[in-house]
Amino acid sequence: MTPKIVVVGSLHVDLMLRVERLPEPGETVLGRELRVGMGGKGANQAVAAARLGARVWMVGKVGRDEYGRRMVENLRREGVDTSCVREDERPSGRALILVDGRGENLIGVYPGADLGCGRREVDGAREVLREADLLLTQLEIPLTAVGRALELAAREGKRSLLNLAPFRPLPDRVWRRVGLVVANRSEASRAVGEGRVEEMAEKLLRKGPEGVVITLGEGGAYLRTERGGERIPGVRVRVRDTTGAGDAFCGALAVALASGRPLEEAVLWANCAGALATTRMGAQEALPTGREVNRLFRRVKNLR
Repeated sequence: MTPKIVVVGSLHVDLMLRVERLPEPGETVLGRELRVGMGGKGANQAVAAARLGARVWMVGKVGRDEYGRRMVENLRREGVDTSCVREDERPSGRALILVDGRGENLIGVYPGADLGCGRREVDGAREVLREADLLLTQLEIPLTAVGRALELAAREGKRSLLNLAPFRPLPDRVWRRVGLVVANRSEASRAVGEGRVEEMAEKLLRKGPEGVVITLGEGGAYLRTERGGERIPGVRVRVRDTTGAGDAFCGALAVALASGRPLEEAVLWANCAGALATTRMGAQEALPTGREVNRLFRRVKNLR
């Protein structure tokens, strides 16, 4: 059965500049290549899930401008349902991305039309949420939208996945509505303070979600539930660009969970998707297909 996922989140245009190294504060560096691509954590994760075989609905806002039209058209080409994407008076969101020779990046985001995504837009998607298996959301849109989406998912008995990126403090009532929370080490430390990954995961779990996944790059991920904690191994690949790797992970994890995979296996499958996304340049352009992820997953699983 095809997994069905609703993504409530951001849509941005990515302006990506390749540089030899990332600048120090106050320093100017010259770029080698400038690329314009489609992005935004919400849109990236929606495309990631669609490429992996899910039926996906996108809930969000774009500006009444050329970038907005291009983003919607791109989502449709990728097989994402855009019937719940609305237009806003603000310009479409933009992300400014610097990528160095090792694939590491610096990112700044202008939210633009994303700021218009709120309770009304989420309520307008109630029917598709009832049809879906899982809600996937992030923190590049107002917390009113995130909280409302998690509230409706809980009411409808739907599983939810919250990507704690970019980090913002959450009210207790939002934490208690989350099914599974995904954070990288930096986001986890900002939420509960620096410490060993096991300690940070335990503190996040105490906030109310059913489970916690802390992603660790090449180190894989740490999974924590009420049953205990477990390190899920990473996948070594030749890294070209880490932009979008976290979104590939979240989209894949959502698909795996909506497909009924056990949680530990779902995280390993998502690790494979995140790793593959780092082997190519860009955000959505680099997202892998289901065939690619399955091939790598079989290889990694046989090595365990």
